[in-house]
Formats: sequence, C-alpha cells, structure tokens
Amino acid sequence: MFIIVVGLLLAAPTLGGDWPQWRGPNRDGIWREKGIVEKFETSRLEPRWQVTISNGYSGPTVANGRVYVTDRLASPTQVERVHCFDATSGERIWSHAYECKYERVDHRDGPRASVTIDENRAYSLGTMGHFFCFDATNGEVLWSKDLKAEHKIRMSLWGITASPLVENEMVIVHIGDRIWESLEAVPKARWANIHLVRHEDKIWMFNELGELIISKLSPNGFREVSRTKLINPTQGQLSQRGGVCWSHPAFAYKHVFIRNDEELLCADISAKD
Repeated sequence: MFIIVVGLLLAAPTLGGDWPQWRGPNRDGIWREKGIVEKFETSRLEPRWQVTISNGYSGPTVANGRVYVTDRLASPTQVERVHCFDATSGERIWSHAYECKYERVDHRDGPRASVTIDENRAYSLGTMGHFFCFDATNGEVLWSKDLKAEHKIRMSLWGITASPLVENEMVIVHIGDRIWESLEAVPKARWANIHLVRHEDKIWMFNELGELIISKLSPNGFREVSRTKLINPTQGQLSQRGGVCWSHPAFAYKHVFIRNDEELLCADISAKD
C-alpha cells in the first residue's frame, strides 16, 4: 500500500554537498562531490567527532549543515527518537521522542527509515507508522500522523522500513502489508550486507564489519583500491557474527557520516593538498 500525503511543499534544488535522503540527493546512490581522497592513509579512519546515540537501523541524512538520525530506547519506556546534530561539531541541536510500543515486529533494534529533508522540513517515519513533519531547524512538530491507526495496518515482520519520498507537492510513504513469504528459495542464514555508492570512476563500499572500501568494479570482477576501519559493529541489529553495521552511510561536505547502536560519527575524507 502506498499512502500519498499532500502538504504545502515547494520544489527547490538540493544544495551542493548535501545528502538529504536515503541513498543521496537523487536517491540513486551516486555521490558527486569533488576533492575526495583517492586512497586511505591509515588502516583506521579517525573521526572528526562522535556522539552517543541508541539503537536503530536508519542511516543518517545530511542537509543545510545538519545531520539527522533516529534511534530507539527500550526502557524504562519504549520510545523512538529523532535527532538533529550540527554537521561540523556534532553538537545536538534538537531531539524529539515519542512513545512507540513494538507490536508483532521482529528485529526490534529501532527505526528503519532515514529522515528525509526537503527545504526546511524534516520527515520521519517510525517502525510502527508514526509519521512526523518537523521544522528542520528547531524540531517543532508541524504535523504528525499515526498511520498504523489510521489505515489499520497489518504490520509485517520488519515493520515499516521505507523512507519518506518527496516528489513535487507530495510526500509519499510506503506502508504495504505482507501478503506472503517463503524461505524455500533462500538459505535461512542470510542478511550479509554491504552498501555501495558510486563516486566518479570508483565504488565506495561500507560493509557490515564497519569498514569503508574504495574499489573498482568491472565485468572482470572486484578490485580493491583501499580499505579502512570506520566504526565498530554492535550486536543490537544482529547478535551473530560479532555484531554488524547495517545502516547506510551519508556522504556530504567531503565527510562520511555513519552510525551503529552506540554512536553517530563523522570522518573527514577530503583529499589533502
């Protein structure tokens, strides 16, 4: 099921260097910034800043000098939270928390959908269908909807996962019901994960071990150019394999932004003169 929410939206070009939605400015996993490092100098990339957050699957988004991410606290009350940080310093600008009991949902580590930024609006969609429109600058709630209650969603195993999409004067969210599933065609031990983003003639990869890899892909196969450790895996998303990093990174302002179940960090990946 697709739900289209029509609001007062005005289309505007994305500012250069922003990563305002899942998989980048055009939702195509292509990163167009210039002046980016060709090869890592060390085996571990030191963060410019790092801040403590809690559990969640959602990758960060970056726009207008701010970083947005969501997380979940399981106790003493089950809540989901939306955070906004300064992209340069990591200083918290605002946070919004709301009660959110996970019902009929497995993999309860936290929200799945990234925050979508359009002009001065931030749109967040939680695992159980809590849909918010914030003033992106100060976190004021401009409007909100409980989509599970409004549309009587039969919640799937994963909950609601797709990030809001702004197109022309519409905000589109996907809250489809699960019709059926089968594990007959796939092994049960699955879910190994890697995120790919194209930058010029190279493919930047972020794997579930928390490693950032610069590579070249061709019909002849994979060729590694360089690799560095960015962040440690945590076990909230998956307790197997020593933990994982499943969240999608954001690339903006010649930096990479990534999170696990304990922290959000920013690291410089600009080419040095």
